Amino acid sequence: MKSRIPESLKMLEEMARNIWWSWNDEAIEMFKELDPELWSVVGQNPVALLERLSYEKLEALSVDKEVLGRIEEIYAKFKAYMSEKPDSTRPSVAYFCMEYGMTHVLKNIFRRSGYFGRRLPERGFRLQC
Repeated sequence: MKSRIPESLKMLEEMARNIWWSWNDEAIEMFKELDPELWSVVGQNPVALLERLSYEKLEALSVDKEVLGRIEEIYAKFKAYMSEKPDSTRPSVAYFCMEYGMTHVLKNIFRRSGYFGRRLPERGFRLQC
């Protein structure tokens, strides 16, 4: 069951669909506070949370000035992180190993694709650490 997200909450959808939230404690707490019980039910998956929140709940959140202020504050941090330009004057590090971007929510991706509990195909999904 998908809910239509009000325009003032579209920032949530953008953050939920970027793995950034998984290592940002403020973002995790923000999603949890939207509906703590549902957050638990959906396995702490922000995409599933937003899909399962009722339209009435989303409408109520979309006019709550305190909630909107918190979302906007965290969204500003997200946008600042995403718009960070490389600085050639300082050393850079890049991690290409999946373990650095893992979250327990990813298991749902494999479950939905039919690969959970099975050997991954030789082509695609191939990662070397």
